[in-house]
Amino acid sequence: MKLIFSVMLLLSSIVYGQQKEVLVDYSYWGVKMPQPAVERETTKEDIFKFDYNLNPRYISVSEAVPGNGTYYSVQYKGSGDFTGKKAINYTVIVKGGDLIAKQVGPDEVREYTPMGSTTRAKEFRRNFDVSFPTILIVKKGPDTVKIVYMYQEGQPVRMLFDKEMTKADPYAPAVWYSSSAEIDALGTAAIYRILEKKMIQNVYQSVHYTLSHLFGNNTMDYEVYYGIIKKKKREFDFSDFDAAIDTMKLAVKAKEKSSPEADKLFTSSLQTFKRLLESGEPRIDNNAKAILNYNLAQCSFWLDDNAACKNYLDEFNKHPFSAFEKGMNASLQQWIANRKLRDNLKGKVTFL
Repeated sequence: MKLIFSVMLLLSSIVYGQQKEVLVDYSYWGVKMPQPAVERETTKEDIFKFDYNLNPRYISVSEAVPGNGTYYSVQYKGSGDFTGKKAINYTVIVKGGDLIAKQVGPDEVREYTPMGSTTRAKEFRRNFDVSFPTILIVKKGPDTVKIVYMYQEGQPVRMLFDKEMTKADPYAPAVWYSSSAEIDALGTAAIYRILEKKMIQNVYQSVHYTLSHLFGNNTMDYEVYYGIIKKKKREFDFSDFDAAIDTMKLAVKAKEKSSPEADKLFTSSLQTFKRLLESGEPRIDNNAKAILNYNLAQCSFWLDDNAACKNYLDEFNKHPFSAFEKGMNASLQQWIANRKLRDNLKGKVTFL
C-alpha cells in the first residue's frame, strides 16, 4: 500500500513539474506596399484601344460582361479610345476563348443538420477543371510589347459548381445542390453556360489586372501576418523573440517607404528567429516552432528568398493550427502569387 502511494506521489510530482505549453497567437499589420509599373508608367496622354475577339460557344460576351467590361476599374493612367478620334499609343488585343471543362472526381458530399430539424441531410457540389485559352497581345504602334497566355488547357482553373455560381446576391451563403441528380437535371449545356460566363468575366478581370501591373504605379493594400507568443502566463523569458517582432515591424514600415534599411531589419529578425528555432531550448516547444517557422517564412519572402519562404511555410503547415492557417496562409500566398505574376510579366512572353 505504501509502495502504491509512493508511486502515485512520484507520478503526480512529475506531471506537476512538466513544462506548460507555450501559448501562441497571431496578428497582422495593414500595409500599403508600392508596386511600380513593370513595363513603364503611363500618363493620361497614353491612349489604349481595346480589341476583344472572344468566341464563346454557350453565352454571349455582352451577357457575361455588360458594357464590354468597362465597369472593371483600370489602375493605370491611360484612357480608352471611346471616340475613335485620338491617336492610339497602345493596342490591346484579346482573342481566343474555347471552353474546355472536365469534371474532377465524383461529386463532393457534405452532411449537415437543417435548422429546426434533428435529421441529418446531404448536399452535393461538382468540381470542374476549366480552361479558356486566351491570348492577350499588347502593341505599341506596330511593335509587340507583351504577349500573355491565359487560362491555357495545361493550367486549368478549379471551379466548384454549386448554386453560389448562379445566385443573384453575391453576399448570400453558398448553397449546394440536394443531390447529384439535381445537378444532372440542369443539363450539360446549362452547366457549361455558367462555367463559360465565369471564365469570360475572369478574362476581363485578368486583362485589366495585368495592364495595371504593366503600366500602373499602384499600391498593394493588404495584410502582413506574424506569429506571436502570448505574454500572459509565460513560463520562460521570450524578450529576444519580442525584440525580433519589434524589429520586423520596423522592417515592414521601411518596406512601405521603399527604404534600403528594410533588408537589414528583416535580416536581423530572421537571424533571431532562426537561432531560436535551432536552439533546442526547452522553451521552444512545437507551438513556438510553428510560430517561428511562419515568421521566418515572412522574413524570407521580403528578402526575396522564395525557396526558404516555401520551406518554412511547409514546416508551419505541419502543425495543427487550423484557425491560424486560414488567415496566415491566405495572406502570404497572396503576396507570393502577386510576386510570381509580376516576375512573369517581366518577360516578353508570359504564361499566367
